[in-house]
Amino acid sequence: MHELTKITGQGLRYLSHVDVEKIVAQNFSSYKVQSYTKTLYFPSIFSILKHVRNTGVGAISASERKNIKLCDFEEQYRKEYGGQQGLPLTYNCYLLTAQK
Repeated sequence: MHELTKITGQGLRYLSHVDVEKIVAQNFSSYKVQSYTKTLYFPSIFSILKHVRNTGVGAISASERKNIKLCDFEEQYRKEYGGQQGLPLTYNCYLLTAQK
């Protein structure tokens, strides 16, 4: 969700792949950590914000949303990231398997 973070200046801080692997290695004898990115595309900024709210991964507080005009926000997002597939929202995902 680096797209939202870059435009709003707000975002959740996530551990890097290396940091996740260090934590897992300290607590498990056998493990595998995999990471990948997944990009979803949406027709509008409203649909992105609705998706973020519904999935519970949002990082923009209500007071910050009030200061952003939706049309200006969408214009900036489209200018920076828009394409033929729509407006992207990128997730960095981790898959973990571990055994004590």
